[in-house]
Amino acid sequence: MRCAKSLTAPVIFDGRNLYDPALLAKQGFQYYAVGRGLRPS
Repeated sequence: MRCAKSLTAPVIFDGRNLYDPALLAKQGFQYYAVGRGLRPS
């Protein structure tokens, strides 16, 4: 959470689909997975 708050725009573009979208959303990030498509949060 501290990391997301310290960024001007807490956005992650995950080109390798390494991260869990639900976990990142819970921590305050906007998460975009390349090739995975949108999933409801």
